[in-house]
Amino acid sequence: MVNMTSEVDERETLDPAVVWLKPYLSKWACQIAGRFNSPVYLVGSALYKEYPRDVDVVVILSNQDFVNRYGFSCDKTQDIKDDPDESYLRYWNDVAKLTGWASGYHSLNLDFKIQDRAEARRFSGDRVRLDCLRLDN
Repeated sequence: MVNMTSEVDERETLDPAVVWLKPYLSKWACQIAGRFNSPVYLVGSALYKEYPRDVDVVVILSNQDFVNRYGFSCDKTQDIKDDPDESYLRYWNDVAKLTGWASGYHSLNLDFKIQDRAEARRFSGDRVRLDCLRLDN
């Protein structure tokens, strides 16, 4: 595994959960990547535990794409929670919709997140790319 700033090399030996989760979630992750035109990653305890309590998946948008889509940056989410507006509700609607879709389709306790790159850099930890979308950025 590697730090959050880079991806796991496909040749590395992966935890048993990752070995079955990656192909299992790959088709869904490709659809999400196509929707957001951004990479989708498996993160959290599923990378380390054979039987994780939940499966954390994150799509990481560029900072500008996140602002264009939702009207605020991730570092402003706490301020907006106190006085939510339409853009904040649109963000949580996307998160809830996609979490529900994936959880129901895959019968997993899936925790889906949408982050900008700045927010993703704040979290240390490993990640495994799930989608098939090849991006230049």
